[in-house]
Amino acid sequence: MISTLLKTMRLPFLLLTPVCIFLAASLVSYEQINVDFMVLFLALVAALFAHISVNAFNEYLDFTSGLDAMTKRTPFSGGSGALIETPQMKNWVLFTSLLTLLVTITIGLFFSYFRGPMIFVYGFLGVFLVLAYTRWLNRFPLACLIAPGLGFGTVMVTGGHFALSGTHTIASICLGLMVFFLVNNLLLLNQFPDIEADKKVGRNHLAIRYGVETASNIYGFFAIFSIISLLFPVLTGALPQSVLLSLLPISASIYCLLGAKKYGKALGQHTNYLAANTAITISSPALISILLALS
Repeated sequence: MISTLLKTMRLPFLLLTPVCIFLAASLVSYEQINVDFMVLFLALVAALFAHISVNAFNEYLDFTSGLDAMTKRTPFSGGSGALIETPQMKNWVLFTSLLTLLVTITIGLFFSYFRGPMIFVYGFLGVFLVLAYTRWLNRFPLACLIAPGLGFGTVMVTGGHFALSGTHTIASICLGLMVFFLVNNLLLLNQFPDIEADKKVGRNHLAIRYGVETASNIYGFFAIFSIISLLFPVLTGALPQSVLLSLLPISASIYCLLGAKKYGKALGQHTNYLAANTAITISSPALISILLALS
């Protein structure tokens, strides 16, 4: 029972969440605003539980829709397959999703008291994404494309910065945008191996609607936009020049783009590209966090 629940939480993928929260915290510290460590802890718990909730809800819905049975899993796509092995656990997985979401909402209510009604904007967006991503947003190419980035970039980075500091800054908005584009790209390539299976259950994301060539081009544009999002606050003096070192891992997007264009739907057979894309998404904001702390 416990092993099934842990698998459906997709623990290895949860690493992105503390990276986003600590990016927000590092920026607050760099801006010489005191970080309340209890507030930081609550923000981290809320973000982690929201991530667990969307993962578990995705596992439940993919199993009940029949998608799990059709998906060819890779280490980076296709879900865990845990409910295929133990289908009797499906209601427990749904319960886990709802319980962790309730914890997130409860912490969000504390932040609304602590920081005011602006937190409701981030909180509503976050809860909406958890509940709507798998069930509805996957049926609309643009919504499916930007939903992951909104969750991690807008809610966790920009919203996390606001929860910790009570302010919005050029840097917090731009770093949120950088993560927005990187995370959108992460999920975009991870959808390539699942295109045929996704079609059968009514999904209609970008790679299905417009094809892998267009999706690959969007990946390239988003990689460029992530670079611009970092360059702007550096050029305006909102961030130190040292954070430009994080452009080194982002530049590896060229490698992933070439792989996507070469292999298309068969990208799942070449997981080195998916692994590199995951490394880019995690290492770039993590490196910025370290560089801000050192600054």
